[in-house]
Amino acid sequence: MDESLHNNQTIINYLDGLMNPEEQAAFEKQMTQDPALKEQVESLRVAVEAVRQSATRERVSTIHQEMMKELKTQQSPAKVTGISRVLRYTIGAAAAVLILFIGIQTFRYLSNTPGKLYNETFVDYSLSSVRGAGDNASLVENDYRTQAYNDVIKDASKAGLSQKDSFLVAISYLKTGNLPTAITWLEQVNASSPFAKDAQFYLSLAYLKNKNYSEALGMMRIIRNDANHPYHENISGELVEKVRKLQ
Repeated sequence: MDESLHNNQTIINYLDGLMNPEEQAAFEKQMTQDPALKEQVESLRVAVEAVRQSATRERVSTIHQEMMKELKTQQSPAKVTGISRVLRYTIGAAAAVLILFIGIQTFRYLSNTPGKLYNETFVDYSLSSVRGAGDNASLVENDYRTQAYNDVIKDASKAGLSQKDSFLVAISYLKTGNLPTAITWLEQVNASSPFAKDAQFYLSLAYLKNKNYSEALGMMRIIRNDANHPYHENISGELVEKVRKLQ
């Protein structure tokens, strides 16, 4: 067996913890006397550690087996060949780590789309909780109750909308996907209405889905920082952080 292959096999045994105490002590002493050997060990250590930290056990095993196969089938007396093998192994491991990193970042990006976060956070506004609901319900409220959101929007053109009606019109625009108009109505409700707290929650989501991330984040922080806000529990710290990363 040539010296280069012997060294590489010994290094692998050392890194894998396969040496007995005497062999380990002797090898470590040899490293102190041979700077080139120490450099080889460190190169392999960095590569193996990178794979262990960032890839799966199966991937580590596969790379290890491929290297062992190459070491057994390619024997050259030139010392530079051993170094090139280490270099190829290092580059291969780095490439695997890079691919994994890109995959993780892509997954995180796709997991944090505005639409996905909106759908995960959105809760239907129930008329059973509307203040003052009863026999004297308005046309807007009756249409909203039957989920006739387009009719609610048509009702908005009629004069004499109550504050409750205005809020329901805003939600109807949101539910039908007209985000700019929904935002306009919700901002008006938020400015001065008994439904301001409700409007803040839905306004934060409308901002988010419309990709107005700064506005969404600001509104969400208001809700999150107010322990008494009725939607405090709906806006988690994790959600706020995800929206922050979208900016």
